[in-house]
Amino acid sequence: MANHPVNYHGATGQTLTAKFYDTSGLAASVAMTESPTTRYYVAATSLDDGVLAVGSYSVRVENAGGSILGVGTLDWSGSAEIVSVGGDIAANGTVDDAAATTSEFDVAGLALDASAYAGQFLVFTGGDLVGVAREIKNTSTGTTIVLKKPLSEAPADTTSFIIAGSA
Repeated sequence: MANHPVNYHGATGQTLTAKFYDTSGLAASVAMTESPTTRYYVAATSLDDGVLAVGSYSVRVENAGGSILGVGTLDWSGSAEIVSVGGDIAANGTVDDAAATTSEFDVAGLALDASAYAGQFLVFTGGDLVGVAREIKNTSTGTTIVLKKPLSEAPADTTSFIIAGSA
C-alpha cells in the first residue's frame, strides 16, 4: 500500500516532482499526483516499492523547469509520516565562514537580519551539501544562521543556498 509522505499545496495544472536527498545526494525522484478538488499534490511511495529506504531525507518539490517550489525534511519509517512543503523562496545567499560548523555559520547576501528566517528552511544549492535542507533555528541578530538539526558536514565557505518555506 502506498503512503503519501509529501504533499504540496499549489496552483492546479502543474507537473511536479518530489526529490528526496540523503547524505549521499539525490536518493529518489517521485512524480507528484494532483488532486484537483483540493489543489494538493502528493508523492506516493511505500517501503514495498523500494523507492525510499527508512531514513532521514531533505525533500524538494520542483516544477517541470527545475525551479524549487518548496522544501522540507522527512524522517521516513515507511508509514504515514507526512511533510508539507511549500512557501516562496525568501532569500538567496552564500556561506561566508571559513570556520563554519555543522550547525552554525555566518552568511552573506541576505536582505534581512538572519533572525527573520527562523522556522524556514535553508537548502544548499551548491557544494558537497547540494540538496540538503535544514530548518533554521531562532537566531538573535546579525548574519549568523543556526540550524535546528546539525548537518553531516560543515558547509564550505562560499557555498550557495536558498531559504524557503513558511515561518
